[in-house]
Amino acid sequence: MIRTSELLSLARLEHTKAQNFAEHLILLITQPTGTRKYRQRKHTRAFHTQISNNGYG
Repeated sequence: MIRTSELLSLARLEHTKAQNFAEHLILLITQPTGTRKYRQRKHTRAFHTQISNNGYG
């Protein structure tokens, strides 16, 4: 049987995670698209480099 305090702390943790996620989404939406595009492109390039280094590309 789960104690009430454990349940409360779990709920609090989930709420914090949800709040962080929402703030992240808001940042993504309100950010100028240029910055977002650049960040995506940088990530993609690193990803492809990683793939080719592992011999998949």
